[in-house]
Amino acid sequence: MAKVVKGMADFLPSSFSTNCYQKIVRVGEKICKTFDYQFMQTPIVEERRLFERTLGTDTDIISKEMFLLAARDPSEGNKLCLRPENTASIMRSIIENSLSYKQRIYYYGPMFRYERPQKGRQRQFHQFGVECLGSDHYQSDLESLELAFQFLSGVLDGRTDLFTLEINSIGTLEEREAYQIELLKFIRNHLDLFFRQVEKSNTEQEKHAFVFSQDTRDRIDMAIKENNPRRVWRILDSKQDEALIEDAIKNHGMPQLQQFQSEQNRIRFENVLKGLSWLNIPYVINPSLIRGLDYYTHTTFEFKSTNIGAKSTILAGGRYDTLAKQLGSPNMIPAVGWASGIERLTILMEELEKNKTQPFSQFLPKVFVAVIRGTESTHGVSEDDLARFALNISQQLRSQGFTVNYLEKGNLSKQLKHAQSNKCLLSCIIGDEEYVKQQVLLKNLDTGAQQHVSLENLGNAIHSIFNS
Repeated sequence: MAKVVKGMADFLPSSFSTNCYQKIVRVGEKICKTFDYQFMQTPIVEERRLFERTLGTDTDIISKEMFLLAARDPSEGNKLCLRPENTASIMRSIIENSLSYKQRIYYYGPMFRYERPQKGRQRQFHQFGVECLGSDHYQSDLESLELAFQFLSGVLDGRTDLFTLEINSIGTLEEREAYQIELLKFIRNHLDLFFRQVEKSNTEQEKHAFVFSQDTRDRIDMAIKENNPRRVWRILDSKQDEALIEDAIKNHGMPQLQQFQSEQNRIRFENVLKGLSWLNIPYVINPSLIRGLDYYTHTTFEFKSTNIGAKSTILAGGRYDTLAKQLGSPNMIPAVGWASGIERLTILMEELEKNKTQPFSQFLPKVFVAVIRGTESTHGVSEDDLARFALNISQQLRSQGFTVNYLEKGNLSKQLKHAQSNKCLLSCIIGDEEYVKQQVLLKNLDTGAQQHVSLENLGNAIHSIFNS
């Protein structure tokens, strides 16, 4: 029997994950439109070199996680890949199509990385993201952060306590290069710190275990072997060793990037923080926070949640002024943006579901229209009259934003069973009498309570029941 590919998942009709996906996109689009952002879509298949140029060949994404497409002609090599992220694709499209450099873009869709599947992380995963191009002002950074905060707040029903904003400034490329040289010097002089073994061990295996992760030790080995300071930069991006890096800074004098930044760039970052305070958006400065991609500059940020096992990132982004140049643009295109993982947000939405009396899956009021058919009408109402009446009611409710299910066939009992199996909370029941009086019998399928409501008041009556 055929099965779904490892690391991929089906979005089944009316499933919780499908409903979450739809809500995330709906909330995101609504908020993006208030910020004057427009939708854009790029292909999921791109040239491999697009990401090699922008992400860096020494990143995990390129070296370990890229989904490559094999060419039919082996001599052509693996030139194509499934996109691992969308920022580079958006910028590629802007440049290639000679669009105005001033753009406000939002997108959503699947991305692909070949990594070990786990909770909230699949090989095919989905993101909702935004990109603001054409402004290098700190207020663009601030607007992007405000948009992110509103997006998460909207998706999580105002539960801003479920996430924390961590923010940092990684300065310019020149400042980072100077810092990386000093960082490598520090590591050379403190190899015992980074290669020390676990002090207390309970098993034979633990006796030979190291404190820092294998990835961090490999990067240090390669940096020293190649005398390449850029490689040690990425140890700051290690989620496994985050606490150990903080300890190295606080207790062992490991240099910090902020020490190498100009006064102008420090003031720029302070203005972003000041704006966050004005907007009442709480934040934590994390001096070890970097983005693992080469094109980021200045402001970098992550929204994290402790409700997904360990502290997990649910939205991440920052400024990337050098990306366009890396893609061959003759002009620099300043830009800032972020992307949020839909699968990880779904896990948080499950947490909300546990504490709700009304199912979280019913994002829109779901209503069923049922028709009572008698053998003979005492009011001269035909079956066509009732069918047209039911269709008109369905059309009216859908135009008001309700989800409507209408099954024409079957007796009333069968229709109401169908309604409950489709998770409809309310039913609009109509017959000869309702047709003549232009009203419906509105029935709560959970409690059994029912009342006659005129067509003009039907929308308000349904809203009052759902909001009670």
